[in-house]
Amino acid sequence: MIDDKPGRKDDRRQLTKSAIAAVALELPDVNPNDLTAWDKAALDQIREIKRAAELEEYRAELMRVFELAGLNYKLSEQDFWRQVHARAEQARSQD
Repeated sequence: MIDDKPGRKDDRRQLTKSAIAAVALELPDVNPNDLTAWDKAALDQIREIKRAAELEEYRAELMRVFELAGLNYKLSEQDFWRQVHARAEQARSQD
């Protein structure tokens, strides 16, 4: 059963950040030659999870800035992509 209570996503995000920080803090003491292939693959996955979490946090900040400016981030994004696709279609039709 999925728990969709308010704040649950924030709790998971904080847990992820804490877990990533813990692994990052412990890693310098680990000799890379002592790591198994799985350890290395797991670290790669953790880096990807961290990158995705940071990107999600960055986009949330962008949304807050748009909101403070009285703009809707999602609508602005839709307008942007609509214009990009329209220009691409126009360029294709001119070829």
